[in-house]
Amino acid sequence: MRRRSDRIAKTAPDRTFNLSGGVFSIAMTLLVFRLAVSVVGPGDTLARSLLEMWPEFLLYGLSFLILGVLGMMHHAVFDNVAHSDTTLGWMNICALMLSELIPFSTSLVWPHGTSQSTALVHGAKFLAGSCSRDGFRSRRG
Repeated sequence: MRRRSDRIAKTAPDRTFNLSGGVFSIAMTLLVFRLAVSVVGPGDTLARSLLEMWPEFLLYGLSFLILGVLGMMHHAVFDNVAHSDTTLGWMNICALMLSELIPFSTSLVWPHGTSQSTALVHGAKFLAGSCSRDGFRSRRG
């Protein structure tokens, strides 16, 4: 009879991978909630209001693409994982936590623009995310 710790120690990575896909999907969905058209006043048109939102649409598109690339990278890493253990599980949770900051940092840029503080938040998030992915690469196989 196998001990419970043996079952946890090495399992198929499917559950971890599926959790990750769901988390990336939710983060991508959260991005769109920041897009909101202001109330069209007298003399304004909906078309003009939408055209004035081009920076928000651009930021949404870039953030969505970044999340998509991170999700594909995550998928590529997990294609090389034969067994998952608690260490890999925690590394995955940390990587997902950092990736999920993208909707938050994107929401900072909309009202505050490209200030030094928003650039610092974005840079720190990507640096930390890059370090976590390097940890994944060292655990492949």
